[in-house]
Parts: sequence; structure tokens; C-alpha cells
Amino acid sequence: KKVELLVDVYAMNDDQKKVWLDSVDIQFFQQPTDSTDTLLQRTELIKSEDVFITEIESNRMFKLICSRDGYIPDTSQFTTYSYNLPDTITILRPLKKVPEEIIPVDTVVIPEPVDTPVVANVDTIVTPVRVDTPVVASVVPVDTVVKEPEPIDTIPFGIRDVIHVVYHDFDIDKHVNQGKNSIDFAYDLLTKYPTMSVWVEAHTDSKGSIAYNEELSKRRALSVQKALIARGISPKRIFAKWFGELKPAAPNTKDGKDYPQGRQLNRRTEFRVKSL
Repeated sequence: KKVELLVDVYAMNDDQKKVWLDSVDIQFFQQPTDSTDTLLQRTELIKSEDVFITEIESNRMFKLICSRDGYIPDTSQFTTYSYNLPDTITILRPLKKVPEEIIPVDTVVIPEPVDTPVVANVDTIVTPVRVDTPVVASVVPVDTVVKEPEPIDTIPFGIRDVIHVVYHDFDIDKHVNQGKNSIDFAYDLLTKYPTMSVWVEAHTDSKGSIAYNEELSKRRALSVQKALIARGISPKRIFAKWFGELKPAAPNTKDGKDYPQGRQLNRRTEFRVKSL
């Protein structure tokens, strides 16, 4: 499957609001596992309203480098490994200004040594007296040894990827908090990747009216959102959405008969990457 990729670049102004940038250089690479990166496309966003648009294939890994004069270059990675790939993938990347106090190395001036002759006054020469001073070794306590910072984990997800699912019992908004599909696992992911924000997208099976199921899925989405906020995750990182019975993950009936296994898979809330 081929999908559309849309990329835009912004910076934060003094009021902490997004400002879309112009004159941004974008390099787009494919990352194979057995050789070096392949440059697929390079372009410049001339105006602030310009966006980078291209077509990419599923089941691939990509790298994006965005740069602009006066800003620190931004490198990000994403994949299209997903069973439910959207038609359009949107990526918004922030650039940070180069701090003013940083001085480029090639501009530092090192003064040359000057050989100045030293004139000794014979009448004032003092013969130094040798003093045997014991040498004291400097001992550094073990707990003060500076350790190298641990590398930050690269987020192995792409925008809009489904990274976790929790399930609900019939006609109940409370989630089933068990095993690998628990809310605890979602909490651990959001803790491990503190810059990531997600949509929590809730669904129902097809029993009941469309209006009732939409309201039920809303309660499910808000229930999961509140559970994560109660654990200390910022509400600015969790965005609730609900779809009722309109997006089933499995059939609700099979061969004209009720299909309980499919209905259970449809009573779910998915965690989908919103931003990295």
C-alpha cells in the first residue's frame, strides 16, 4: 500500500506558540537494514505556508532531517509498519534556535606566546631553600564519579501507529485491566517516551442503536483518559476520540449468526500516536 506523507516544520515563539518556518531544508531518506541510508528526496520550504508532500510505501523505515540557518537541525525516524495504515501520515517537527552564548570553535582567537627576556638583578637574587613537602594524593569519592549519560531511547513508532489496545466488557465503559492489554502497559509506554502524545480512540460492537453506541464509546474514551491522568500522565498528552460502532476491528456476525469473539475485539480503546 502507498500512502501520502505530509511534513511541516515550526518553532516556538516567546509566547510558546507555534510559528511555521520558511527556508527550511528537508532531506528524506529510506533506511534499509543491510546498507546505508538512501536519499529519496531533498527540497526547501521557501514560504512559511509551504509543506513537504510525497508518496511512500508501507512496511518501510524512514529518516527525516529538517534544518534551517540559526536553528539546531532535527532528525526523526518513523515506520510504516502498521496493520491499519492511514491514507495520509502527517508529521510536524519542531526546530530550536541555536543558543546565543554558543561561540563557534573556528572563531576563538588563541594569542601567540611572546618571548620576553628576563633581566635578573644580581643584588636581589635569593637562593631558594628546598622544603620537602609531602605529596598528598587527591582521592575522589566513589559516589562523585561522573557517569556518561544513558542514551535516550529512539521512539520505535510512527505518527498514527496503534501502539496499544485495551478492551471493555459488554455495555460497560470501564476497561478490562488484565495482562498485556492492561492500562498499566499504556502508562509504562507513555512514561518511557515522555515526549510522545496519543489519541485514545474508543469503539463498540454493533449491539444497540448508533446513537447509544456513540455515547458509550465516548464514555470509554474518557474513562481511559481519566485513568492515565490519575496515574500522573499530563492531560496535554492524551486526546480522546470516539467512533461508536463505525470502525469495527472484526465482524460482529459470522454466517448470519452472532459472533461473540468478533464483538469482544470491537469493544476496545486503541492508543494511536499523535506526536513524537
